[in-house]
Order: sequence, then structure tokens, then C-alpha cells
Amino acid sequence: MGWHHDWMGGIGGFMLPGFGLIITIIVVVVIIWFVSKGLGGVSSHDITKQSETPLDILKRRYASGEIDKETYEQMKRDLQD
Repeated sequence: MGWHHDWMGGIGGFMLPGFGLIITIIVVVVIIWFVSKGLGGVSSHDITKQSETPLDILKRRYASGEIDKETYEQMKRDLQD
């Protein structure tokens, strides 16, 4: 009678109110984080980077303003040779 335990069973005989809910939220957040990271596998972003050619990378760098037109033209010539 009067035998009430949280879903964790009262670890060590001490259970804070709402502790089970906190643990559940932490577990869900960790699962979502692992799924979003692909469990250490290759993400779609990594696949995109692997399929980029050197010229694609050069164009992206020029478009983002990382390099100027002169540098872009020189590097483009170097890649095409």
C-alpha cells in the first residue's frame, strides 16, 4: 500500500519530482542529436563536398568573395592546363 515509484523506480531510494521527465527529455534530445549527425556516418553535406570538382570549388570561392577576379582567372588557367 502506498507503493508509488517513478518510472525509474526511485534510484537509490531518492527521486526528485519530475526527474523521470527530465531523463526522458535528455534521452530524446540525445537520440535526435545522434540521428541528425548520422551516427558518425557520411552526411549529405559531405557527399556534396566530395562530388565538387576543383573548378566548382574555385567558382564558389570567387562567388563568395574569398578571392578576387585576377586570382580566380589565374587559378582557373592553372586548373585547365
